[in-house]
Amino acid sequence: SARGTTTLVTSHYMDEVERCHRLAVIYSGKIIALGSPAELKERVAGRAEATLEDVFVRAIEKAAVHAGGTPTGSPPRVLGAVGEVEK
Repeated sequence: SARGTTTLVTSHYMDEVERCHRLAVIYSGKIIALGSPAELKERVAGRAEATLEDVFVRAIEKAAVHAGGTPTGSPPRVLGAVGEVEK
């Protein structure tokens, strides 16, 4: 934050992290997507009107395929979104 205060938010609820300025999507303990909600919607989901849930699912699909796995089957054990919000 420009004022020097950062609040760290972790949540699986995309409507909560939608209000954050910067997000990190975490999968298997690694950051797989990082940016503002608008940047992630465009870059990860490929469309500005995407939801953060679309971003989350697409980022995990890409990470699973990149790791040589498949996004189907049991859900990943570590999922999360981290955001910074101004106080």
